[in-house]
Amino acid sequence: MLDFLSAKLDCCLVIDGESLQVSPRYSNVTDVQLCLDRFRTEFIMLATQLPAVAACRCSPTQKADVARLIREYTKKTVCCIGDGGNDVSMIQAADVGIGIVGKEGKQASLAADFSINQFSYLTKLLLWHGRNSYKRSAKLSQFVIHRGLIIAVIQAVFSSIFFFARTSCNPVEK
Repeated sequence: MLDFLSAKLDCCLVIDGESLQVSPRYSNVTDVQLCLDRFRTEFIMLATQLPAVAACRCSPTQKADVARLIREYTKKTVCCIGDGGNDVSMIQAADVGIGIVGKEGKQASLAADFSINQFSYLTKLLLWHGRNSYKRSAKLSQFVIHRGLIIAVIQAVFSSIFFFARTSCNPVEK
């Protein structure tokens, strides 16, 4: 089943809390262990190939563990979206957290980096404002690089022109 899903790259991985847990009857330990401990590499390989991972019916620590695991493995920016108090730890574990104000309250939106009122506003936030932010960051980096280059050229010209000029630090008064 995992091979079938990894071949279809236009799908989304939806995983629930029961899938992330190992049943105690299959484990030597009496408490419930995370499936992420046993099948970490398989889960990460599958989750990073797909465009999105949705965790539903999970505990807050499971959601945060999935976000941390993906971020540590890929070394890329992870964006988590949540709408309730149970999503706060996941939002805080991500690089970019988006909270949606909803029926469950404002806990997620208060803990998030960005807050929106409806899920439909997410498209505009990511595509329009994300693009503008990227363009502004690119312009700022170009400005900093060009400013450094101009200052270095001016210092080189000044040094070459006045290298042989006689100057004194303390002018002598007559």
